[in-house]
Amino acid sequence: MPLNMGGKIVKNMELIEKANAKAPHQLMLTDEKSLWGADIYIDVSKEVPGAQMATISGAFLTKVFEGPYQNAGKWAIEMKEYVEGEGKKMKKL
Repeated sequence: MPLNMGGKIVKNMELIEKANAKAPHQLMLTDEKSLWGADIYIDVSKEVPGAQMATISGAFLTKVFEGPYQNAGKWAIEMKEYVEGEGKKMKKL
C-alpha cells in the first residue's frame, strides 16, 4: 500500500470541494509506481487550483476485485487473463 495514500486523497478532495469541482461520478484511479508510491487520479468537473492536473485518454477495460491488498498480485494475473480473454492486449495495469 502506498505510504500516506489516505492523507493524499483527503487533501485532494478538500481542494476539489473548495473549487466546487466535484465530478458527478467520483471516479478515482491509482497508478502504483512502486511498493511505496502511487499517482492518484481523481475525476473532476473543472480545473482545481493548487492541484496537479492531468488528462488521461485511451481505451480502458475494468474489473472489480474485493479483498485484502495482499491479493493484488493474484488480481494482476487474473486481470491479464481477463483482458486476453476479451481479445485485447494489456499495455499497462
